[in-house]
Amino acid sequence: MTQEGKNTVVRVTGAVSEKVEQVLLSTSTKKAAKDAIKRDFRIHNQAIESVKCPSEKGEVFGSLPLLCVAYQEELELVEPETFLEVGGWSLLNYPAQLENFHIEETSNSFAIDMDGKKLSYHIADEKEAVNFNDSFLDVTDNDLIRWLDRELRQIDVIQSEMIKFLSVLINDLLQQPNISLTALVRNKFPLSRAIKDLIKIYRKRSQKEGYQQTLFSDDVNVLVSEQFVYQFKPTHYPARPPYYAGRYKFQKHYFPNNLIEDLKSQGEEYECAKAIDGLPAVKFWIRNLVRRDHASFWLPLAHQKFYPDFVCELDDGRLLVLEYKGDAYASNDDSAEKRNVGELWAEASKGKCLFIMAVEQDGQGRDVRQQILSAI
Repeated sequence: MTQEGKNTVVRVTGAVSEKVEQVLLSTSTKKAAKDAIKRDFRIHNQAIESVKCPSEKGEVFGSLPLLCVAYQEELELVEPETFLEVGGWSLLNYPAQLENFHIEETSNSFAIDMDGKKLSYHIADEKEAVNFNDSFLDVTDNDLIRWLDRELRQIDVIQSEMIKFLSVLINDLLQQPNISLTALVRNKFPLSRAIKDLIKIYRKRSQKEGYQQTLFSDDVNVLVSEQFVYQFKPTHYPARPPYYAGRYKFQKHYFPNNLIEDLKSQGEEYECAKAIDGLPAVKFWIRNLVRRDHASFWLPLAHQKFYPDFVCELDDGRLLVLEYKGDAYASNDDSAEKRNVGELWAEASKGKCLFIMAVEQDGQGRDVRQQILSAI
């Protein structure tokens, strides 16, 4: 509010509330003047409302069902951690062997060959090496095993299993020519790192087996349920820079344009977003956030979560999830895994949800818009 000569000028930003309108109307006694003020406020508020995004207007985005499985007579949300349990993860199910293991020692390095892939480790400083001439002469294989057990504690491996696994592994190494307990003790730190890598490989293998068993075996019951859903909240979209800064204004993005995360103003993903925004059948859409579990929609993969690029609500109430892939990535193993779980989720929804992995131009010569139209 400013004073300009005899006149008081009120500058309003944002919508004019009913309370503010009544206060300003009280400053005038003439009906014509009051009618003019009401008209100006109505036009002003309509203009403000027209540029709001759906979330700012209080619109509600449809609930997205999450993928579940009936396991041991209970309904469980499918998460990457589930696959270790279903797969019966036990370190003792895997061979306690460092395949093709051999030692190549120099003054400052130690190399092993595991599963045909040479892994080299550099001794960083003196404290990582045991003095060859002093402390290790009386060390036994059990001492080495206990030390490795302390170094390699895993939250999902019980100690008795770890000790048994290490015992078999160390015994196997000592049966090989040119490998002595002396050499293993002297190089126990890189040996520990090599065993840790081996355990990681086995864990991923168990997750992959559990993933296939949980979701794709013939006797499994995969479904979606109202018990497990994700709901985008109008006031919660914790996007991070870089934000979209293009000239094109998306009309149907559920959240403000200046909060759209990691979308450039040109390129294939941008064109995909424009195609979505321009479809009459799309009511709202959202640029899905990545690794914001309380603000993202995700589907489970064997080793991580999959956050599709776009989530759409259609005018008929169905939900469309779209992952965009450039031609170079459309047929790789990662894309195949994402496509499989997306299609499984859509099938489990019994027509309420759709999934599409879109490319710039598919094998039938259809662009992104045509691919979406065909899906819906």
